[in-house]
Amino acid sequence: MWDHATADWTKGWRYNGRPLHRERQGDPGHDRCGNAEPRRLLHHGHDAKTGAELWRVQTIAHPGDANFDTWNGLPLESRFGASAWITGSFDPEQNIIFYGTGQPYPWIAEMRGTMPRKPGAKVTALYSDSTLAINPDTGKMQWYHQHLEDDTWDSNYVYERMLVDLPVNGETRKAVVTTGKLRHCRGA
Repeated sequence: MWDHATADWTKGWRYNGRPLHRERQGDPGHDRCGNAEPRRLLHHGHDAKTGAELWRVQTIAHPGDANFDTWNGLPLESRFGASAWITGSFDPEQNIIFYGTGQPYPWIAEMRGTMPRKPGAKVTALYSDSTLAINPDTGKMQWYHQHLEDDTWDSNYVYERMLVDLPVNGETRKAVVTTGKLRHCRGA
């Protein structure tokens, strides 16, 4: 239908999921995960008729974001991860796409600089290991939930988001369900 370059594949950019086809746009995950590229992991929406980019959502907190100061003072160019591997799930009733993100890089917090924690620092490494709820018309993040803060175990919460209706206290509630690789260790 259209041929529109979204990023330079010779520099490692690639789509990691299929588009969610709707009347106006598709919304795939796009990243440079394999190159450990900082700041460059994103979801974005395109006009389905022309391919023109309509919006993009970065998966690592950026300057100007209320959650920017969650990486132990690391500058943006030293923040890696929160990969966008899988196509999101679209709820047409709420008009929201739910995406998952992977772990921060390097996997070990001391190696990436989020440990030891600086005095008074909030260290969660947003938006890694999170569910992002995004309006597909505007690209505005409606909300997020971080499943694991400052992951140091490669636990990934990037997997599929299943949309289900669950009975809760006699009422049916909409829910988004996912899983990660959270490891449980047991001592001897």
